[in-house]
Amino acid sequence: MEKIEIIYRLYIMKRDSLYILTLLVFGMAYLGLGFGASVKDSTVNKSANSEESLNVILDFHNPKSIKMVDNILEHTSKNKKAHVVVEVWGPTIKYMLKNSKEEKDFEKFVKQSDGRIQFHVCENTMHKFHITKAMMGNFVKPVKGALIDMYKFQKEGYMYVKP
Repeated sequence: MEKIEIIYRLYIMKRDSLYILTLLVFGMAYLGLGFGASVKDSTVNKSANSEESLNVILDFHNPKSIKMVDNILEHTSKNKKAHVVVEVWGPTIKYMLKNSKEEKDFEKFVKQSDGRIQFHVCENTMHKFHITKAMMGNFVKPVKGALIDMYKFQKEGYMYVKP
């Protein structure tokens, strides 16, 4: 097998796995967040329209996943029974800084959801990148450690999602 063929096969595997992950996340959103089928009497529509309580914790530390996080927040902000905690740590902390393009988008989701979407930022990451609370958007809540915070929410029954 030639090197080019091996590289191409690895590329296809990576592309397909990202596609499957995207389908899984949006499939969960479709079934659990109130986006039912147009057929009124379908089982899917009945469960989706009931807008069951949905508690999610998003592990947001990879800058490449920003579009997926943005899409998830766009849909969950409309569900009155959804509560989403976005754990921000590592290099994604740059998106929480005041006057960044993303800061305005994320603040919009917090306002649109009446506080059901929260952004928790790891203080360890803040210290590492020399960032203070004053440098971040007003919607951000610093927490001692992102991993400990995620563990606490998982113990409370929150579904862990790593986009």
